[in-house]
Parts: sequence; structure tokens; C-alpha cells
Amino acid sequence: MVHFMRTIKFTSWQNDNFFIGFINEYPDYQTQCITKEELIENMKDLLNDIEYGQVPSAVIIRLFSVFRAVSG
Repeated sequence: MVHFMRTIKFTSWQNDNFFIGFINEYPDYQTQCITKEELIENMKDLLNDIEYGQVPSAVIIRLFSVFRAVSG
């Protein structure tokens, strides 16, 4: 098994006593917690669940690159 680290962008805000947030790649799946640290842990768990197919209806946004040769 290969382990790697990556940086994930997320959006969060505080509403009364809760921190609410979502992973920017998956904005339909929000989570909330009492602390920012719990929020980040929940988002890590959610990301893992989505990427390993545990959330069957997850809409996944992917990126790809296209190379085109231009003659000139």
C-alpha cells in the first residue's frame, strides 16, 4: 500500500455553537461539529467514504488535462 499526503480545500463557517463545512470538491455533503478540529476529522472521514464508494449517490468532480498540438 502506498501512502501519500494531499491538500484538500474546504469551506466552513460558524453558526451559533456549530462549525459547518464541506469539501469544495463535494459541496452537496455538509458536516457539522462543535469544534473546527472535529469538523476537519469529519471531512476526512467523509472524503474517505466518498472515494471508497461508501456514498453511492456521490457526484464526483474530476479534472483532466488535454494536450493539443497547434501547427503554425
